Amino acid sequence: MENNSKKDGDEKPKNFHPKVLLIWLAVLAAIIGLAMAQSQEITPSHSNITSINDLILEARDGNIEKAVIESDPKGGDEWYAIQGNFKNPAYLATSNEDEYQLLPFYVKGRVTESEYKELRSLLGAKLRENPSTTIWTDLLFSLLPFLLIIGLLYFLFVRQLKMAGKGALNFGKSKAKLLTKGRIHWFDQKTNIFYKLYKKENLLDSAKDLELRLNQIVKLSSSMEFIPVITYTFEEGLLIMKQDKLSMDNRLDKIEPFEKKLTLINQLAQSLDQMHAEGFVHGDVNRKNIIYSDDRLWLIDFEPSLLQIKNHAKQWMSTMPYIHHDDMKSNTITIKSDLLGFGCFVNWLLVHSDLKPKLHRSEISIQPQDYVEECSELINEHEFEFNSFQKLVEIILEKINTKPPFISPEELAKSISRIGALQYWNDF
Repeated sequence: MENNSKKDGDEKPKNFHPKVLLIWLAVLAAIIGLAMAQSQEITPSHSNITSINDLILEARDGNIEKAVIESDPKGGDEWYAIQGNFKNPAYLATSNEDEYQLLPFYVKGRVTESEYKELRSLLGAKLRENPSTTIWTDLLFSLLPFLLIIGLLYFLFVRQLKMAGKGALNFGKSKAKLLTKGRIHWFDQKTNIFYKLYKKENLLDSAKDLELRLNQIVKLSSSMEFIPVITYTFEEGLLIMKQDKLSMDNRLDKIEPFEKKLTLINQLAQSLDQMHAEGFVHGDVNRKNIIYSDDRLWLIDFEPSLLQIKNHAKQWMSTMPYIHHDDMKSNTITIKSDLLGFGCFVNWLLVHSDLKPKLHRSEISIQPQDYVEECSELINEHEFEFNSFQKLVEIILEKINTKPPFISPEELAKSISRIGALQYWNDF
């Protein structure tokens, strides 16, 4: 697993969601509808009643058939809107059947207390008094600003959660790579999250074993300091892994002094023993999956299934040199492979990387896998009677201390020259 900022899919499509526009249009339409409902104004057509005074005069003459009066707070305390029907003067004068018997009216204006009492007295049951608003409209308009704010915040929050979950699916052109390899990965610089996607069908563990391993990884990553926080979600036939990215303090072979390396190694060994005590096998403990960050060694690349289909082939998710020969024979991955990979890493970090300044250029290319044979012999010699990473470190240190001091070819040549010169002097 590469814990860096390189992404497999740089181009991510920006999708337009018409549902979002429809939601906001519906909200806007509802607000406009409520506003219009609160201001129902009738445009008078050929009405003789155009003012409050006209209305009072017609009421005195007994020409008002029906009236509805409603307070209009927008105009002031004594401002009212009155609408209804009155007798058509043209019909009263001619009794022409072609004329309407009643005509509508609508007036707005100031109605004093005395005028209001007079209208009530003149019209009696013909006058209906409506409140300016109902309890429901009052409640709605008082809560509407809060509802809009809460709705907007909820919409943005839910959208953010969905984007966090589905953001891993916006992998653009990497979809072809996902179909070919069965997995892709990238680093999101905005969230500082490392993503890894797997085709669920390529994870060959049973559903029960897969769920158990995923739960173990999540639990270990939240409780053990040497594992970054890891979460998993399933979506659209994919398993999405999200891991906090680590900031590398230094290259492993640049860690100084030797005592510092030894402290880090012992700390990692203790953590690995705790991990295996939980019955968990990492399967690929090696230098590439060990990161030096925040002044400690971290273990990364926790595969959800040790057996997967990768590049159209069934494979164990372990680096080949570090699979123990017993695991190869039994076609499985056990603690033996984790011990072997860790032992090679310890040898490389404590022995080879510490001697690099003294090595010949041709010897600097020595890698951890070059210690596989030596570590296998150590593990076989003790026959895993300990199954302990801390014990393995002790045995490696004992072996290192019993080795003769390292002499580079240049130092050896100088020593031979000095011995030759000394022999010549004695002969002389």
